[in-house]
Amino acid sequence: MEKIELKHIIHNDEDRILLSFPYIKGNSYDIAIRKLQGRLWSRTYSNWHIPLTEDYYKNVKQCFGGLDCEIVDLVHPDKNAKEQKEQVKDDKLKQ
Repeated sequence: MEKIELKHIIHNDEDRILLSFPYIKGNSYDIAIRKLQGRLWSRTYSNWHIPLTEDYYKNVKQCFGGLDCEIVDLVHPDKNAKEQKEQVKDDKLKQ
């Protein structure tokens, strides 16, 4: 069973959901994810990401519904990711 983790990221000042799993081009998970609207490939994370929308979780569940996988939602909408990003930048500047 494959584990797919959903993580909140900021890409070009846009809230996105990173679908983190061991990527193998052309496998059933890769083929399934290519059906998601708004998906983009991240060279930084070596995985796909999609727009953060109200129904992102439902869309991901539908996308991978026929596959043997566990979807783990690590997104915490109560935290402001932009503030977290600025904190990371500040921490790097202090080093």
